[in-house]
Amino acid sequence: MARSEERSVRRRPFGVRLYLAVAFAAVAMVTAGLVYLLVSDTGEEAADARLTELAVGRTVTLADQIATRPDKQATATLAGITEEGYSAWAFDSNGRLLTPASSHSVDLLDVSGARASVQASLIGSRSIDKQADGVTVVAVPIFRNGEITGALLGRSERSPQIQQAIDALRGDRLTALLIAVLVAVMVSYLVASAITSRVKRLAESAARLTEGDLDEPLQGTGGRDEITDLGRALETMRGALRQTFTALREERDRLSAIFEAIPEAVMVVQRDGEVRFANAAAQALIDAHGRAIPALIPWLRRAACTRSTRASCPPRAQC
Repeated sequence: MARSEERSVRRRPFGVRLYLAVAFAAVAMVTAGLVYLLVSDTGEEAADARLTELAVGRTVTLADQIATRPDKQATATLAGITEEGYSAWAFDSNGRLLTPASSHSVDLLDVSGARASVQASLIGSRSIDKQADGVTVVAVPIFRNGEITGALLGRSERSPQIQQAIDALRGDRLTALLIAVLVAVMVSYLVASAITSRVKRLAESAARLTEGDLDEPLQGTGGRDEITDLGRALETMRGALRQTFTALREERDRLSAIFEAIPEAVMVVQRDGEVRFANAAAQALIDAHGRAIPALIPWLRRAACTRSTRASCPPRAQC
């Protein structure tokens, strides 16, 4: 039985170590993925927020510059824009465009929500519209002498340099994620190995107990966790079994000494004549094959019949 169990353990394709490693690695991967998504979204949101602040600041500054100059100079003012990825258009108090429809390679018709933003600015509101792909549309009123005399529409988008930086940051985060996952898998395997090795040592010690080896103390009984508690319980059981077997062995030796000291022959014989126990005085009644001598067999049968019940005992003549 022990050999078959040992073979089954050797043939086991998966063990607790693998299950624990997979579980730890899965938890680590989920955590790393959540952190990656959180950091990724937070980083891009922070970049977009900064770009929005810059777009609002540029638009307000240009509106203040246009307010100090005649409307005819609005085109020249906007032509001096040097910021990459930023375009602007100026409107009068009636919403008519004062500058060219194309600003820095961007056509006004391609700006989503431009008309609504301009109308909101002409009544004194500042409009900020964050659109997809990092595009921000800002519209502010132009004040002259405390009155709204027009509106300025600005459109800002991520420059190629900023977009490259964001893409590079995504790549770095992905690399960091892969490294974190690999480290997590390695650490998970090491932790699982540390746990299962202790359990394996306890299992080997328990196997020695089943084989009757009660002299060697169990390993892994130092610590404060549940595995240590299990090891201590097995060690307590080993001590109790050792005391019990020692007492039984002493009692057996005592009985053997008593039987050996008896001058009469004492035997325990099966019905087929096989001797299970015999003291020194009975050795002359045992043959070389460990069976009672033929002359003793009838007496053994008669003794067996005598101890049987009357209903099951055959007639005395047949015994």
